[in-house]
Amino acid sequence: MRFSKALNRREFLKLSVVGVAGTALLAACGGGAPAAAPTAAQGGAQAAPTEAAAAAPTAAAPEPTKAAVSGTQKVTVSLWHPWGNNPDEGGAGPNIDLCALFEKQHPEVKMENVFDATWDKYLTAIAGGTPPDTFVLSDDQVYSLADRGAIMNLDPLIERDKLDMNAFFPCVKWQTSYNGHYYALTHHPGVNIQWRGATAFKEAGLDLTKPFANWNDVAQAAKALTKKEGDRFTRLGFSPTWGWPNWLSMFLPMNGVSILSEDGRKATFATPEGIAVIDWAMKLLEDCYGGPQQVLAWAQSNLNAQQAGDPAYFVFPKDMIAMTFYGNWMCDSIKINNPSFESWVGTFPGGPAQQGKEFVATEGTEMGIPTQAKHPDYAWEFNKLVASEEGGYLVQAKGHDVSGNRKAANDPRIVDTKYKRKEILPMFEKANINPFPVSPIAADIMAILDRTNEAFMQKQGTAEQLLKNAADEVQKALDDHYKA
Repeated sequence: MRFSKALNRREFLKLSVVGVAGTALLAACGGGAPAAAPTAAQGGAQAAPTEAAAAAPTAAAPEPTKAAVSGTQKVTVSLWHPWGNNPDEGGAGPNIDLCALFEKQHPEVKMENVFDATWDKYLTAIAGGTPPDTFVLSDDQVYSLADRGAIMNLDPLIERDKLDMNAFFPCVKWQTSYNGHYYALTHHPGVNIQWRGATAFKEAGLDLTKPFANWNDVAQAAKALTKKEGDRFTRLGFSPTWGWPNWLSMFLPMNGVSILSEDGRKATFATPEGIAVIDWAMKLLEDCYGGPQQVLAWAQSNLNAQQAGDPAYFVFPKDMIAMTFYGNWMCDSIKINNPSFESWVGTFPGGPAQQGKEFVATEGTEMGIPTQAKHPDYAWEFNKLVASEEGGYLVQAKGHDVSGNRKAANDPRIVDTKYKRKEILPMFEKANINPFPVSPIAADIMAILDRTNEAFMQKQGTAEQLLKNAADEVQKALDDHYKA
């Protein structure tokens, strides 16, 4: 795994994977018997915890009690994340401000803001029994840690404090829960949506705001939007393989394909509908650019190594790609690279097997509490602050992240000042694809899909071969996990 000491939010999300070494460390940390396999449908929204589930948790978390403080002694409460300590950057800056506000509200507390905590550091601390009091997690990490009892089941605390989970976007409830119980509170969710550049659409004579009816429309527009000078492409129309998380994990569900079976134990994506997804993407790239290898070469020749790994983020505001399926954090790149850039955002149409449907993918960043935390009481109070209307404002103030708290997300101070916020907000209500398989080995599955994409970009097999190989590999990983 590759972590820098000052990751921004986008880099953290992209790099937060468990991997084989992480899985082994988690297994070593124990924490009770693993939870039962997930029962939610994979590739779509997992079912949010029901009131009945919250009232009868499988393993109740210990009820926190505040530490006694004598004289001027303060309780040190540790927050771990890998976003760096730049006070002006979204992610790092909000955490600094949230810590300061919490200390003001709790004079007996000193927040320890550990800003260089990688996933490896998380795992080592958990295995060694010295975890932080709270830490920032991605969806796949929540599933993995919850499955092994390494983070607290929050149902009893939510019930005790009468925390209204309907105050959050529906997607937040999927992202913070596993196997019918809540294990985290939101820091902020994200949505992957369709982005269109106004200049490119105007030059191509296309209606910027007219939704595509199907994937054929997307492919035809991509060809019309592509711009070439001599033998050199100066603008790509669209590449389905650009974006984060893995494009297959988003486009397969758009054609009605589940990554895993309902019980989470079977790989179910090597189907005719799955093959159709890869065939469509291959044909688009062949017709527009001469194949996926040409797109790969274009990115490598026009961007540095880091940027080429996530090209859409860097080239869309520069009109070097006309449209992309990408996260709402594209706003940060536009602000940095081209503040006057004009664009349109919307949903993405369903594939051949999902005609007439619209899709928005969602992922999240959450706050979890290790079961061995020294001060779970203060960690819970801090995480509630992050997820509150007041804390949600700070989450959004220094960047373009969107609070998972509906009232905070709709705060006029944010909505009226942030790029495309009014258009993006409805997408959080429409989100209907979870790119991460709801599985304790979600990160391993995503890594297999990444390798499948690499093989696709190098044309190392037919669509049927690529999906079958990937499904076989995923199945082996699932079988190995559940045998263990």
